[in-house]
Parts: sequence; structure tokens; C-alpha cells
Amino acid sequence: MERFDPLLFRSFLLGPSGYERQLKSDFRGAQSVGGLGHSAGAYVGSAVDCILVGFVEPAERLLRMALEWVDVAIASSERPERYFPDWTEADRFRTKALCN
Repeated sequence: MERFDPLLFRSFLLGPSGYERQLKSDFRGAQSVGGLGHSAGAYVGSAVDCILVGFVEPAERLLRMALEWVDVAIASSERPERYFPDWTEADRFRTKALCN
């Protein structure tokens, strides 16, 4: 098992695939493919990474965004391409709980 390297995580989060890219994600594009719930879960994961390296403000923005997206996914009963009965819905509520 490798040790957690905060400097490596910081550089990744500040890089081209980091949190700024996620914060610029296209809501309508994700919604059109049933990807709001899945995206929200990914944003929560990135928010945790941000917290671990001291990026509190971006983490808060990611969590607010994730909560907005997952709320729409729940309210609309979003049906992603890879839908798993019961698990998909449970995962959305898990994402919402983590956001809160």
C-alpha cells in the first residue's frame, strides 16, 4: 500500500483534470445522458480529496454542486444507461447524505 502524498494530490487537484474542471461541468450535458447522480458522486469524492489537502473552499463548492445535481437526479427519478434497481437510488441517497 502506498502512502498518501498530499503534495501529489494537491498537484492533481490543481491540474487540468482537477477540481476546476469538475466545477465547470455541463449540467445539461450530464442530464441529457442520465449522468447527474453519477457525476454528483464523483464530485463528493473530489471534495474529500480537497479536504484532505486543505482545499476547503473548493470542497464546499463541489459539495454544493453535488447536492444540487443529486437532488435533481432524485426528484426526476433519473435513469442512467447503467441502471441497477434499488442500488442506483440508494447510491443517490448516500451521495446526498455525504453532501449534507
